[in-house]
Amino acid sequence: MKYLITVTFLLVFVISVGFGQTFSLLKNSDDRAIYAFVLETYLKKNQPKLVGNEILIEYDLLTTSKLSNEIDGIKIRIVSLNKKLFRVKGKEFQILRIVPLRLKEGRFIVTVIEFIATYKKNNIKLINKGGGEFEFNYDCIEKTLISTF
Repeated sequence: MKYLITVTFLLVFVISVGFGQTFSLLKNSDDRAIYAFVLETYLKKNQPKLVGNEILIEYDLLTTSKLSNEIDGIKIRIVSLNKKLFRVKGKEFQILRIVPLRLKEGRFIVTVIEFIATYKKNNIKLINKGGGEFEFNYDCIEKTLISTF
């Protein structure tokens, strides 16, 4: 029985490490690069609706400060949700929110949420359209986050 459990555990570990993507956070690198990695992965897996020829990302100092202006040919625009944005983009558009890294049941999680933003009678409403959750395990020996997606 112990042998079967050990073999099963080893097999699961080898498969998750072998097929999972690795994201390294070195001592001299910026920890905010994980958000760019997650956004790029999300855009490859999903096709969010473009506003004009760009994707709108809700501003957050922690998650959006190191994002590039373009990922795989898609322009990235960081915006704050306010009335002025609706005057420029219209009464309804799609926007992404990147939720900061958090610890959940021993795993590190970053979430990307797609919203449809609407503006009516001086109220901004966000309708959750879905999104994705990205999990990472931390390898203490390698000092690396290993993605499980």
